[in-house]
Amino acid sequence: MKKGFVLSLALLLCVLCAFAGCSGGDNSELVAYAEKQQDAAEAMSMTGFDLDFAAEGDSLVCTYKYGTGLLTEELAEITLNAVGASSDTMLESVKEEVPSCESVIFKIADSDGKILAEKEFK
Repeated sequence: MKKGFVLSLALLLCVLCAFAGCSGGDNSELVAYAEKQQDAAEAMSMTGFDLDFAAEGDSLVCTYKYGTGLLTEELAEITLNAVGASSDTMLESVKEEVPSCESVIFKIADSDGKILAEKEFK
């Protein structure tokens, strides 16, 4: 079950990279793009977790908040490490949308909002 959860979460995060985009300069393009991605995530009506997009500097931050207490720091770290294998492809797809993007940051939080794992892809 643990392996299946990690693989499904890693796959979800990879799919969500299709939504990602960043911008530099005054950050307004990044903020607008983050809002667009947030709207798209909310329209997907995903059950069991929340997905939040925000702009931080020249990075797009995607925070995955799991809705139950089943997620541990170990599982969150394993998931982000699995996603890391495709980080070059992820950032390339982001830069197609907004070329000045410096990174995409994924955070995985528990149901209380505590960040269990965080990884920046440059």
